Amino acid sequence: MISIDKLSFAFRRSQPLFKDLNLTLQSGRTYGLFGLNGAGKTTLLNHVSGMLFPARGECRILGKPSRDRLPETMSELFILPEEFELPAVSAETFIQLHAPFYPRFDLQKIEKILIEFEIDTQKNLPELS
Repeated sequence: MISIDKLSFAFRRSQPLFKDLNLTLQSGRTYGLFGLNGAGKTTLLNHVSGMLFPARGECRILGKPSRDRLPETMSELFILPEEFELPAVSAETFIQLHAPFYPRFDLQKIEKILIEFEIDTQKNLPELS
């Protein structure tokens, strides 16, 4: 469960993105986040994930403050950013480096997916489409 209590945030003092926002998202449900460009969708997700800290208020994941970025809460959260840079390492190396951070990571499943999509795990990630 994700809860947001009295979240306030602004990039500029004169233009708040959120002011006293309250929201509760229950486990096992699917939610959509819609809004115009610049409305604060990505910023809200960054607050929920603990990547940004609010001026006031708090975001909690499973009852724990997201700003603490605790492994037991972060392992329950997955955010895929719109844009990101891939490191110049092979897919195989990337998996070896990052899998230990995800307690439920399924090596057999990723191997099956890589075979199904015919991904060369020896190529560096930026070389893959």
